[in-house]
This record gives sequence, C-alpha cells and structure tokens, in this order.
Amino acid sequence: MKTSRRDLLKALGMGTVAGALAPAILTPQPVHASTELTYGGPDLAGWTTVLGDGLYTAAGQDPVHIGDISTEHHGSHTTLHANSAQRGVMAHNLTYQSIQDAAAFDYVHICGYKFRLPYLPTPGAWPHNAQTIEGALMLWDGANTRMDHGMAFQWVLNPWMGSFGEIWAWSGEQGGQWVPSGFLAVDTEWHEVQMVYDHRNQATALRIDGVSFPSVVSQTPKPAWWGNEVAGRFNAEIISLWPGTTATAAPSHLAEVKEWYWNWVSYE
Repeated sequence: MKTSRRDLLKALGMGTVAGALAPAILTPQPVHASTELTYGGPDLAGWTTVLGDGLYTAAGQDPVHIGDISTEHHGSHTTLHANSAQRGVMAHNLTYQSIQDAAAFDYVHICGYKFRLPYLPTPGAWPHNAQTIEGALMLWDGANTRMDHGMAFQWVLNPWMGSFGEIWAWSGEQGGQWVPSGFLAVDTEWHEVQMVYDHRNQATALRIDGVSFPSVVSQTPKPAWWGNEVAGRFNAEIISLWPGTTATAAPSHLAEVKEWYWNWVSYE
C-alpha cells in the first residue's frame, strides 16, 4: 500500500521551505512508503564527469579544461580529482547521474552517499588542499518552467577562510547564492549525507551523519542550450583550492565517494 504524501512528510519530518532556510528533521526510523524506483551502487561507475562552474584561472595560465579533472572508479569507492596537474587554476569536478523521466516530478526523491577527504586541508598544504566538497539533487524541467528545481549543499574546506568547516545550502534566490547552514568538523573520516526533495509540497531535508541541517528549496535558471527533457540529476562534486590571482601552481584536490542510493517514492 502506498503511503500518502502527508504521512510521508510526517515520517521524514520535512518542513515546507520557500525561499529561506528552515529546519528539516529527518527521523532515524525507516520510512514505510512505496519506493517505485531504486538506483544505487558501491561506487559511481556509470556516472558522467564534466566541468562545473566553480572555475578560476590565474594570470598567464591556460583556461581550465576537462583535462584538469578526472574521476576514478575502484569498485569499493570512487575518487574525484580536481586540478590534477596542480596548475594555477581552480577546477570544479562535477560528477553526476542523470535519469530522464517525464514523470520525475511525480516522486519524492531520497538520495545519499558516503564521502571523505583522504587528507587534511591546512594552510600551505601540498600537494593536496581544498576549496569545497559539494552535492546536489535536482529535477530539470526543460519542458515547462525551464528551471532546475531541487537542493544542494557545500562543505567549505579552504583552510584560509573563516567559514572553514561550515555547511552551506544553495538558494536559487537572487540568481543563486550559498547560505550558511551549520558546521561539520574537517577530518578524514567517512561521512554520510542524505538529501530529500519533494517538489509538490516544496519541501527539502538535509542530513549529515544523523544531524539535520537547514535546507532550502531552490529554483535556478539554466542556459538556453539546456535540453527540453525532464530529468532527475544527482551530483557529487569537488572544487580545488582558489590559487590566487598570480599563481603559477596550486594544490590538487581529491575526495572519495561510495555507497550511493537514489529512491523515487511515488505519491499516492
């Protein structure tokens, strides 16, 4: 028997969010609902890697290109690399799973994975240092609104920033911006994120290591060349350290991801 939308939201403890951060508590108990579609795997094999938009090129450097990022699948986990050649650039590895489905908006989407840093970012660290680890759950409505609907988070890892260790949530307001949402101590342990997006009720939930963080519903416009399809997209991302305006070299960044899942829960 399918669980009603009201019962599902109550079980998830999700709050309706529209344009502002609001607490969204995910219960530790399992949700008893009809999962119509389930995807997952031990690593990110089969996902696609592209350059994201978090890019910067120092003076005199060649522009950031696809060769500055790479993704390696090991069976037990995947390693994301950014600024692999340690050039004077900031590179954004955006690795994603996209599922095209005209009915994508007719489901509550529940997804997650485990992630970790295999090193500690510190001022002056070499050969590795970091800007961020990020993740997103988005539904692209290319057929109607031409907007990317969903949610995203960012873990700030630049050791020179006062926000080092903060979790930020993405807001689609005012063209899109990151909003402080909480704190996660920077270490080399495995962490587990869960994201939930319910489009019909305009509700989200974000949980890391069993701790709930304020999350936000975002609607982000995309370029005209984006397609007319309707699709869900689940991202794992890293951005390498900002190099400075005149850098001739900068550290690379890497992070590991494993045990991803993505459940599509039908509305009644």
